[in-house]
Amino acid sequence: MRVFRRGLATVARFAIDAQAAERCFCAFHQASVLAPSRLKRVADAERRVVRAWIPFWVFEAHVSARFVGEVGWSQPVRRWDAGTGRFEVHWSTHWKSTDEWHVLEGVHSADHPRMQVCASFDHHPHYMEAAKGPFASRTVEVDPANTPGVEWETFHVRKDAAWDACSRKLQERYLQKAEQELMGLYQAQAVRNLKLQIQFGRRKAKPVYFPAYLMQFKHLNTDFTAVVGGISGKVGSEVFYSTWKVAALAALGMSAFMGPGIPMNATAFLIQSFMCAPAALAMGWVAARWPIFMAYQRRMQASAGAYQHQEEHQQEWEWQQRHHRYEEQWREEQQKTRQRQAKQHWTGRKQVQDPKGYYRTLGLTQVGDSVSLDDVKKAFRHVAMRKHPDREKDPARKQKLEEEFKRIVEAYHVLRDPEKKRAYDRSFE
Repeated sequence: MRVFRRGLATVARFAIDAQAAERCFCAFHQASVLAPSRLKRVADAERRVVRAWIPFWVFEAHVSARFVGEVGWSQPVRRWDAGTGRFEVHWSTHWKSTDEWHVLEGVHSADHPRMQVCASFDHHPHYMEAAKGPFASRTVEVDPANTPGVEWETFHVRKDAAWDACSRKLQERYLQKAEQELMGLYQAQAVRNLKLQIQFGRRKAKPVYFPAYLMQFKHLNTDFTAVVGGISGKVGSEVFYSTWKVAALAALGMSAFMGPGIPMNATAFLIQSFMCAPAALAMGWVAARWPIFMAYQRRMQASAGAYQHQEEHQQEWEWQQRHHRYEEQWREEQQKTRQRQAKQHWTGRKQVQDPKGYYRTLGLTQVGDSVSLDDVKKAFRHVAMRKHPDREKDPARKQKLEEEFKRIVEAYHVLRDPEKKRAYDRSFE
C-alpha cells in the first residue's frame, strides 16, 4: 500500500547526498576503537547505497491528563532488634494519598519523534530512529513518477494501528510526568498507585515519506542494512567489533589482572599473553559475531510485529472484504430489479405503503409484492455489514448503532416471514 493523494506523495526532501551519508556511516564506526577497519573506509566497493523514502505516520494531538496517587517520604524509625538486643534505626516510607486530582495538558507537534511512527516492517524500528526528526512541517508534494533512482518503501501499518503505538508512547510519557509532578508538588521521594486518566482532543494524522540512505553491506558473510537519515545524517546500525582487536584487548586485560601475583618482566608478560590467547580469541570470536545474533533477533521481532499487526486487523479486514463483496452484489441486484420493473406495465393497483418504515430500514426502494424474500435477505446482509455495532470502537457511536441494529433486526424478522410480510402489506392497503 502506498499513500498517494491525487497521484502525489508528501515527502521531506533530501538534505545530504550519498557521499555525505557514507561519511556519516564511517564516522559512526570510527567512533569505536574496536570496529573493523573495513567499515571505517569511506570508499568500499562492497557497500551499496540506496536512496529511499521511508513511510511514516505523523500525528498532532492535544492531550489532557488527570492524575492522582499516593506520595511517600522516607523517615527513620527505631525498632527493637531481637538479634542485637537493642533498638535499631530502620528507614521506612510514610505514604499519603493525594485526594486532589491534578491536570496536565499539552499540545504535541508532528515534528517531535515521539509523534512519528514508522509504517514499514522492512526494517526494525531501532534503525528507523535515525530517519526521524523535525521535518514533518517542511514537507512538499512530489510525483513518484518523476523521482528516478529513489526506492519507495511500502506502507504496511494502518493509521489506527500507528495511532495506538503513538498513544501508548504518550501515556508512558504522561505517567512519567505525573510522577515527577507529584514528587515536585509534595516534595516526596516516591510515588505509588498512580491513576492516570488521559483524553486526546484535537488530533491530526498525515502520511509522510522521510528520506534515508540504506547502507547495504556484508560482515562475516552476513547481509546487513544500516539506515542513515537523509536530512540529519544520523545513523541507525549495529555496532561491530573486530575479532583481533577484541582478542588483543582481552589478552592485555587478563595479563594485567594476573600480573600483580607474579614477578613481571617482558618475558613473563609474553608468556602470560600466550597463556591467555585461547580465551581471548574466544572472546573476540563471540564479540565479532554478536551483531549477527542481534540483527537476526531484530529481524524476527520485525516479522513478529508484522504478523501480530496482521492478526489484530484480520477480523476488520474480513469485515471490509465481505462488506465490499455484498455491496457489489447489492448494486447488481438493484440494477436487475430496476431493469425488471422498467419492463413491467402499470397494473393500476394501489401502491402499498410502509408506515413503520420496515422496507426503508432495510434500504429497499420498493414495497409489497415487488420485493421477494431473496431481496429482503440480501438487503439485510448489506445493511447489517454496514451498521453492525462490533465495527465501531467509539462507545457513543456504538450505542447509537446498537439501537439502529435492533430496528434492522425487527424489520428483518417481519419481512423474512411470508405470512408476517403479507399481513404487514395488507394491513395498510
